[in-house]
Amino acid sequence: MPTALLAQTSAVSEPGTRQAQLAGSAVVTFGLWLRFGGVMGNIASEQKSPEYIYMGLYVLVGAGALMMMVGFFGCCGAVRESQCLLGAFFACLLVIFAAEVTSGVFAFLGKNAAIQEVQAIYKDAYDAYMKNPGEKNRTLQLLHSSFQCCGKGKDSDDQVKPTCPEGIHLPKNCLEEIQSVTNSHLHLVGIVGIAIAGVTIFGMIFSMVLCCAAVNLTLVTPEKAIKLAANDYFRHLLARDGMGLTIAREMVAGCGAGTCQVIITTPMEMLKIQLQDAGRVASQQLVRGVRCTAPGCKLVAVSPPLTRAYNIGPAALTRRPSATQIAVELLRTQGIKGLYKGLGATLLRDVPFSIIYFPLFAHLNRVGQGTPEGRAPFRRSFLAGCVAGSVAAVSVNPCDVIKTRLQSLSKGTNEESYTGIVDCARRIWLKEGPSAFLKGAGCRALVIAPLFGIAQVIYFIGVGEFLLDLSRYSRFST
Repeated sequence: MPTALLAQTSAVSEPGTRQAQLAGSAVVTFGLWLRFGGVMGNIASEQKSPEYIYMGLYVLVGAGALMMMVGFFGCCGAVRESQCLLGAFFACLLVIFAAEVTSGVFAFLGKNAAIQEVQAIYKDAYDAYMKNPGEKNRTLQLLHSSFQCCGKGKDSDDQVKPTCPEGIHLPKNCLEEIQSVTNSHLHLVGIVGIAIAGVTIFGMIFSMVLCCAAVNLTLVTPEKAIKLAANDYFRHLLARDGMGLTIAREMVAGCGAGTCQVIITTPMEMLKIQLQDAGRVASQQLVRGVRCTAPGCKLVAVSPPLTRAYNIGPAALTRRPSATQIAVELLRTQGIKGLYKGLGATLLRDVPFSIIYFPLFAHLNRVGQGTPEGRAPFRRSFLAGCVAGSVAAVSVNPCDVIKTRLQSLSKGTNEESYTGIVDCARRIWLKEGPSAFLKGAGCRALVIAPLFGIAQVIYFIGVGEFLLDLSRYSRFST
């Protein structure tokens, strides 16, 4: 199981870091091809080279090579959940982003100077040959061959015809060909630079998100996939000859979806709560005066099992555990049931949530729709998901409060320990009052509303059906 958790984290790291490595390889290949192959590789001479163009290509190749190397460290940081490595990954991508934008702007704004430089090389080679027509001029031959042209479009071009490639019909002005070909190549360099800059922005966003929310990023995707797909599957089973479902059947389908999703939701919530709670518990330990005076000594008055293995050294240097460390420690001390602590409370929250959410969303999504077979517009699906998600989130907030209390392993000063769902609910009611069950309801609604609004819109676009050719399974959620 720890290996599986590491594999999940590694899989999440691949879209950003692997993409950075592939993009870096593509940039290096493209830059080297332009520099040493094709037209650009042939226009250098022994006396003079188009350094203005080459400088931009060198920047492009250097940025690509750096991106390949940085992608490896980003992958290591994602797997190890190291904020230091992910921060370094972000900083390096920022440097690469600046280099790529510089290369793109350089290509677009400096094209006239680059064209004039290449034309100057051609003019020098042309004039040198005209002074000594019998002397072999390799530079002029390479330029004529690279740009498939011959001369300047003048009558005197007959003298340079021996240096022209076969099949060229005079006149074909090389100065015009140089302008056309160089202009197209520089535009290509600029487009590639700006495109890779866009990939770099994605990598920077990815590193920030992963640095702050690795657990959510790893597990929330399969959780939502299971939830939405299971609801559609149960609605399909409960439908009669393609007819619409009754409210009762819609609620049964939602109940099935909520039951299926806890396979992912319970460990995700368990790890997320421990990570969110680690800083608070550590600060309370410092306030209680749990300190070490000798350098390198161990803190002993800490709460097992999570903080025991990670608070090593002086109290001021208390280190927060990563999700992988928490998962490994839970599996070592409590087995698989450690990750699924609070399963009953999670079911108590997610099943009612799905029972409320899915029927409400389906009916809101059909408001103002002429026929049941019609597809709701984008904005209506988004608003229906937001409204249904916020209503369901507030409705089950008491269950969420109970679940969070039960899954919090590290208790702070004067915090209660509970034996189960009923005991937790009773103590909260007696000691904190009914209002305690609505703590965080507003924030939860603000998070859940756009989450389900966006998820429903993306789901109903039908990308999965298009990719997997599953259009024969009609969706009954609309």
